Amino acid sequence: MPDHPSPKQTVHQTSGMSDPVPSAKSALDPTGPKPLSTLVVSLGLLITISALGASIAFGKPIYWGLVTGYLIFLGLALHAGYSVRPLVRASLDSIYKVKTVLMMLALVGMIIPLWMQTGVLASLMAYSIDAFSGFNLAVAAYLSSVAVSMILGSGIGTTSTVGLVFIAIARSIGLNEAMIVGAVVSGAYTGDRTSLMSSNFNLVSEITGTDLKGNFVYMLSSTLPVFIMTTISYGLFGPSASDSQAQSLDALRQLLGQSFEIAPAQLIPPAVMLFFVLVLRQNMVVSLGAALVLSIGSGLLGGGFEWMPLLTGLEGSGPLGALFSGSGLTSMMGALLLIAIASALSGLFQLIRCLEPLLDRASRHLGTRGHLIFSTGMISLLVSLVSGNQTMTTLITGNYFKEKYDAFKIDRRLLARTISDTGVVCVPLIPWNINGILVATVTGVSTAAYLPYALSSWLLPAITLFFAARGLHKTIRLGAPEATMIQRIASSALPIGDHRHNEGSK
Repeated sequence: MPDHPSPKQTVHQTSGMSDPVPSAKSALDPTGPKPLSTLVVSLGLLITISALGASIAFGKPIYWGLVTGYLIFLGLALHAGYSVRPLVRASLDSIYKVKTVLMMLALVGMIIPLWMQTGVLASLMAYSIDAFSGFNLAVAAYLSSVAVSMILGSGIGTTSTVGLVFIAIARSIGLNEAMIVGAVVSGAYTGDRTSLMSSNFNLVSEITGTDLKGNFVYMLSSTLPVFIMTTISYGLFGPSASDSQAQSLDALRQLLGQSFEIAPAQLIPPAVMLFFVLVLRQNMVVSLGAALVLSIGSGLLGGGFEWMPLLTGLEGSGPLGALFSGSGLTSMMGALLLIAIASALSGLFQLIRCLEPLLDRASRHLGTRGHLIFSTGMISLLVSLVSGNQTMTTLITGNYFKEKYDAFKIDRRLLARTISDTGVVCVPLIPWNINGILVATVTGVSTAAYLPYALSSWLLPAITLFFAARGLHKTIRLGAPEATMIQRIASSALPIGDHRHNEGSK
């Protein structure tokens, strides 16, 4: 997952304090605003999504669909009375806010071929083969990714490290790569959503006005059932190496030992990255940068390496050529461009507030608790689908619904969990979302291929919406004084605790 600005900084920006983006009022032409109608916005979104779908269907770069959407909404904003300068500035400011993501992806692009050359990746693979020989590889990939993501708090950080190892093993013996990537994504984005180290988890808590530890415990009520269901599913349907594949795995282990120096010292760069995250509390850019510098130093001391593959990617040769090839900074340029365009479109949405009419229309009949939770989940998913990033999903959905949860006397922790269980956890399943782009770029497996196997990323939204739909007919009017009525109504996803709003979290 991308690193966000600090929660307090984000709140200040959204409330108008030291916000570099001009307000909608100041950006409007003196002749007066012309608010975009719901119909116009809906048509614009429909064309944008259609352009994205066409790009995918015809095998064209996805950013062409996003460029289409950006030009459409830029034209609509100009027609509504916005001037060019603030619109461009909002777009550039939004790109600047994801600079951490762009730098992280660039660093990953350089680290991968470096670790391929210096034996770091080979050592990780060799020790993983020793540890998980005979295991169901999907279960091993899922559980390992959950553990690492809870430590790192980053979905893409987990995918770029432990995920690559399991994908390489699956690829080497002919197992279903898409399933292994799906298992890695399921595990990686469990921590991205739930870990106390996750910047998005902190942002959700800050925007909803809830405490971190309380949210963590509250989210376990939906996390644990899905964790158990996902583990069992991978256990039943995940691939285990056959006898012939096990022999291939043993042969691969021997070949790795013959081609590279397999030693615990090779694990120092990944260990240093973890040290920077856990002990020094640095973000992923600093941690990856430290790992890159250390890897360069150890590579030079160990006999040297080729510098050019860090930019152009490694061209493998020999029996391990298929495994140890690819990546490089230039291979990330398409993904970097895609993220930049998606962020520019997100900045445009934030400035012209074109999604607000749709939100108002979608939530105008909130007569029951079930309606409220169902609308929260659906709007969270919609914003993720349209905006292309988690931050905008959290900001828009959290700020829009928190007062409505107060009116229903519902604990805001349920709002935080609903956002996390829908719009946050589904992001790697959206091809043009920043996270979907990163996963597909790093693993080399398309979003459409691994989507069916990323079980927890679609089970959590499905379960949340299912339980919310069950409560659609159970009416609680706004301002209902009896909190016990709320307690008797089924929660959106296996609730725990008292659902009355916690005054201390306001």
